[in-house]
Amino acid sequence: MRRGSKRTLPSPKFLTVGKSQQRVDGEHKVSGKAIFAADRRIEDMAWGKVLRSPYSHARITQIDLSKARRVPGVLAVLT
Repeated sequence: MRRGSKRTLPSPKFLTVGKSQQRVDGEHKVSGKAIFAADRRIEDMAWGKVLRSPYSHARITQIDLSKARRVPGVLAVLT
């Protein structure tokens, strides 16, 4: 340590490593009362789904979207 410099000690309230901590949201999570972003529902909300090819290096030459577009509730089919 240099001459004239002061060493500060950390405040005991910041010494948390290795100690049990009470989580603010813990009770809600373990009781099932917690609300996550995926639990939210908004009026006229739309859902999306990504379908991937099971063949990693295949070349797709054609996709027939007609059946997918006829499914009730489908707003769009994107490729």
